[in-house]
Amino acid sequence: MQAFSSCISPNPNLKRLEIDFYGWRKITDEGLKSFAQGICRKNVNLRDLTILFGDCYLIEDAGIISLADEIRHHLKSLERLVLDFSLSSSSSKDIKTSDQSLKAIGEALSSHSESLKSIELSFSGCNKITRNGLESLIGKIEKNIKNLEKVKLDFRRCPLIEEEYIERINRKFKASSKFTFQIDWSQDLKK
Repeated sequence: MQAFSSCISPNPNLKRLEIDFYGWRKITDEGLKSFAQGICRKNVNLRDLTILFGDCYLIEDAGIISLADEIRHHLKSLERLVLDFSLSSSSSKDIKTSDQSLKAIGEALSSHSESLKSIELSFSGCNKITRNGLESLIGKIEKNIKNLEKVKLDFRRCPLIEEEYIERINRKFKASSKFTFQIDWSQDLKK
C-alpha cells in the first residue's frame, strides 16, 4: 500500500478519485494508514472520494480510524464519500472492526458539515458492530451535516444490531424530508 500511495503525485486539480481494492486480502491497518496519508495529504482538493475495501479482512479499527482522521484533517472540500468495508459471509468470522470505526467516521463526517452532500458506507458482515456504534454515526450525521442530500448505509449481516432499531431509524428518516436516507439490514447470511 505504501508503494501505491507514493506513486500518486500531488494534484491540486484532482477532484474525483475512485479506487477499488475489493479482495486485496493482504491490506493491513498499517498499509491503509500509509495509503490514507498519501492520498489525503497529496490531494487536499478532492470533492468526491470512493474507496472500496470489500473482503479486505485484515483491515480493522486502527486502519479505518487512520483513514477517518486523514479525511477529517485534510479533505476540507469533500462533497461525496463512499467507503466500503463489507465482508462476505466466508471472510467475516473473526473480524475486529467495531463501533470505534463508526465513531471515527462520524467525527470525520461532522468536520465536513458545510461541504458534504452524499455519504455511502458499507460495513456488511462486520459482526462486532453494535447499535451503539450505529447510533453514534447517525447522530453525527444528523446533527452536524447541513447540506446533506443522500445517506446510504449497509449493515447487512451485522448480528449485534437489532431489527427494531433499524425499523425505528427508517421511520424517523422517512418522516424527515431533509435528505434521502437508505439503510440496508438483514441477518440473512445469503444477502
